[in-house]
Amino acid sequence: MMKLTKQTVLLMILGILVFPSCSKDSLDEFSPEISNTAGNFQLQATNVSDLSVSLEYLWTNPGTKANPNIRANIEHSSVIDKGTATLKIFDSKGIEVYSRDLNEHGSFTSNYGAPGTWTIRVELSKVSGTLSFKVEEE
Repeated sequence: MMKLTKQTVLLMILGILVFPSCSKDSLDEFSPEISNTAGNFQLQATNVSDLSVSLEYLWTNPGTKANPNIRANIEHSSVIDKGTATLKIFDSKGIEVYSRDLNEHGSFTSNYGAPGTWTIRVELSKVSGTLSFKVEEE
């Protein structure tokens, strides 16, 4: 059995601190612009390079008591040069109300869902390019 010296342990800790994991796990290094207010969510990140990650954002789609089922309007304007990018949206009950490739440009509408806190999920696999989309209450 190998005995660890104080020097070996210190070198291991230093290695972890100085050389963190090389995998990219967020958009942070691409300086994303994210706006998240009740009824409106927008995300844009430029110069994304070879990113594989699943990101989730909580967003309020308010609705009204008079209308228990609501939808969202979604606009895509991403330019994906490489990889795949999928936008998925789940209502406050966790039911998927929308799923589409972010490289499909245009305006779309989600299925009906329950008002409240919705989940916006962005699934990226080896993506390079510009991510840009908007989600608004209908």
